[in-house]
Amino acid sequence: MKIDLFTIYVFVVFLGSAFSIAWLVVWRSYATVRGPGTWLLSSMSVVFGAAAVAYNYVYPNVVIVTGGHVLIAIAVALLWVGLRQFYNRDVRWTALLLWIVAIAVALAVYRDDPVALRFFYSLSGTVPFLLMVRDLMRDPAATPASRLCAMAMGLAAFGDMMTFIAVLAFSVKIIPAKISNPVAIVSVLLAVFGCVSACFGFLLAAMEKVRSDLSALVVADDLTGVGSRRYFLERIEAEVAHARRVGSVFCLLMIDLDRFKEINDAQGHAAGDQCLRHFARVASERIRRTDLLARTGGDEFCLILPDTTLGEGMRVVDDLLRALRQDVMIWDGAPLPFTASIGIVQWDPAYPQTVDQLRADADQALYRAKQGGRNRSALKSAS
Repeated sequence: MKIDLFTIYVFVVFLGSAFSIAWLVVWRSYATVRGPGTWLLSSMSVVFGAAAVAYNYVYPNVVIVTGGHVLIAIAVALLWVGLRQFYNRDVRWTALLLWIVAIAVALAVYRDDPVALRFFYSLSGTVPFLLMVRDLMRDPAATPASRLCAMAMGLAAFGDMMTFIAVLAFSVKIIPAKISNPVAIVSVLLAVFGCVSACFGFLLAAMEKVRSDLSALVVADDLTGVGSRRYFLERIEAEVAHARRVGSVFCLLMIDLDRFKEINDAQGHAAGDQCLRHFARVASERIRRTDLLARTGGDEFCLILPDTTLGEGMRVVDDLLRALRQDVMIWDGAPLPFTASIGIVQWDPAYPQTVDQLRADADQALYRAKQGGRNRSALKSAS
C-alpha cells in the first residue's frame, strides 16, 4: 500500500471524526470538567481542515487548500486553549486571534512558494505544541496523562520541524526527492502520531479529573471541606492498624459545637452552616498535614492526631479552644461567638483497643466535657 499525503489526510479525517464523537460524549456527560468542549471544536476543525486539504489533491483549489490549512492551525491552537482551560489557566484570546490571522495571511501571501508555505505550516503547529509542552511541564502535580501529553506534543513538534527541514533540504538541492519525500512523509506521520497520542492523553486526563472529583465527594464533606464521615472511618481503621503494627501512640479527639441547635433556631440554618465552616477553618489552620479533621455528624467533628501523646494532644486541644474564643465568627455584621466541647483519648499499644472501643471512650470523654459546663475538654485514658 502506497502512503502519500492524500492518504494521511484522509486518515486524519476519520481520526478527527472519532475524537469528535468521544469529546462530544465527555463534554455532554461531565459538565464540571473544563476543556472537552474546546477539544471537541478542535477535533471538528481538524476534520474539515484535513478534508479540504485532501480534496485539493483530487481537485486542486488554492482557496480550499489555504482554508484547510488555516482550519488545521485553528485546531492545533484550540488544543492549547483546551489545555489551559482544563488546568484553569488564563487564555489570551486577543493574542490567539492575532496568531490565527497572521498564519492565515502568511498562507495566502506565500501560496505560490512551497518552502515558505511549509515553514508556516510547521510554525502553526510547532509553536502551540511547544506551548503545551511548557504548560504541562509546569504542572506541579504531574500525572501519567500529563506526562503522556507532554511527550506526545514534543514528538508532534519534532515531526513538524523535520517536515520543514526535509522540504527545505530538497529545495536547496541538499538531498534528492527520493530521500526528502520519504523523510517528509515520516515526519508528517510523527506529527500525526504525536497529536493522536496527546488526544488520548487528554481523554485520560479528563477521566482522571472525573475520578478525582468523585473521590473528593467521598473523601471530603461538601459543606466544610474537611474529611467526610466515611473517610474518617477508613482513616481511623488504618491508624489503629498502623499503631498496632509499629507500636506507636495516637490521639483521637471528638468535638461537638456547644448549643448549636440554639444558633440554628435563633439565627437560621445559614448561620449554623457558617458556624460549621468557621470551626473547620479555625481547626484546619492549627493542625498538621498528617492530622485528619473530619465532620462525622451534624455539629460533630473528629480529629485524628497520629504519633501524638496525650500531653501533646491536650496542647492541641487548648490551642483550639483558645482560637475559637479569639477568632469570633461575624454573622450579619455582628459577632456570633460559639464554643466547643472536646473529648480526647489516646490509643496506647500497651492497652490495644478496637476502633469501636476507642470511639466509645472518646464519646464518653466528650460527654464528660459537656456535663462539666461546655467550652472545655475532658480526658478518657485508654485502659
